[in-house]
Amino acid sequence: MAQITTYDPSKARAYRQLSKEMGSYQQEISARFKECQETGDLATAKNILAEATLKTQPFMDLQRELGATGVFLAKYGVEVINEHTILFVIPKGTSRISILEEANKLVQERDGRDLIYPHQLPAWQEDKRFTKEQERSKRLCIDGHVQGGDGKTRTQQEAFLGKEFRMPEIEDLAVAFSLHWVATGEPLFEWYPKQDEWSFHIRCVGGALSFRRDGLRAGAIDVDDDIDDVGVSALVSPE
Repeated sequence: MAQITTYDPSKARAYRQLSKEMGSYQQEISARFKECQETGDLATAKNILAEATLKTQPFMDLQRELGATGVFLAKYGVEVINEHTILFVIPKGTSRISILEEANKLVQERDGRDLIYPHQLPAWQEDKRFTKEQERSKRLCIDGHVQGGDGKTRTQQEAFLGKEFRMPEIEDLAVAFSLHWVATGEPLFEWYPKQDEWSFHIRCVGGALSFRRDGLRAGAIDVDDDIDDVGVSALVSPE
């Protein structure tokens, strides 16, 4: 199972900054190049292309260094806090399902396995909670397995979290899990037990999620279930 050990958040932050700069620069270059085409100034157009090559080279070098996994994680501002907590950003105009689809494809190509249970993905592709686009960029920090919260009913887990914390929405927890798996190759929910590739069942707003060897899926966990493998997640910070 792939374990990513070279992901560097500082390089990811540099990549995001360069991405913003490159977006503005490409617009500028396009306008200048179009003007040269209209005036027939081929010499200046050639110089613009040479300048653009030099300007974009650091960005291309960093993109190559990060690789597909690093670029994906940088895109969503991922920072792994610990084995069950992750910080990330859902960009403006991005849906949860688009992140999940992208993560699933990356894991399929990289690891030769499904990240999302094949029968689960189509259901989420029809779920408005997952397909709705984010109206403005949203930064989230989610603890996917709050320590000390196992083996309790939903009501008991809500009381355990107290007034300071609340469970995340199911669509946000699914994204958090997927980003964490891409970064680490380990479940955000932690194993129960590892040898069977079976994670804890984790409650959230809207249901519960779990991970098995065939992928991430919504779990049928009753509100009164208080067995040992039922844990709880928490939205550590909504922004």
